[in-house]
Amino acid sequence: MRDIKFRVWCKDKKIMCDVNDIYEGLYEPDKLEIDIYNVEIGYQDYHLTRELDNIELMQYTGLKDNSNKEIYEDDIIRLWTHKDEENPENDKYEDYLVYWNDGAFVVNWENEYSCCDLGYAINCWEADSTEYKDWQVIGNKFNNPELLEEK
Repeated sequence: MRDIKFRVWCKDKKIMCDVNDIYEGLYEPDKLEIDIYNVEIGYQDYHLTRELDNIELMQYTGLKDNSNKEIYEDDIIRLWTHKDEENPENDKYEDYLVYWNDGAFVVNWENEYSCCDLGYAINCWEADSTEYKDWQVIGNKFNNPELLEEK
């Protein structure tokens, strides 16, 4: 069984925070109260009330990348199929956005109109012994929107 964890993008502060706890708004049902923290900048807030329009709540997928970093919804994953240490411009890779669709965490697959279950995609990447395999979280769609732009 996987850990159930969340993180939150605070739109007004433009920061990503881990979530310690989530409460239904005690006095205002259209709001959430959350206990959040961001270790990198030393920010924390308890019982922070946020309107649902001002936050993006993301769930942990239960999977980790090659460097053991947790993969969350809205993360961007880079899969290298070829790495050239001497000439990095020869590297070959694809970037994938992780999102929730029809009851599963998925990534776009082959074209923008098809998607594949994230766990299945990772198993395929790891099982393909003909190519170099390295995949890691390189950012998320909030902090790094430029990674989703067409190349």
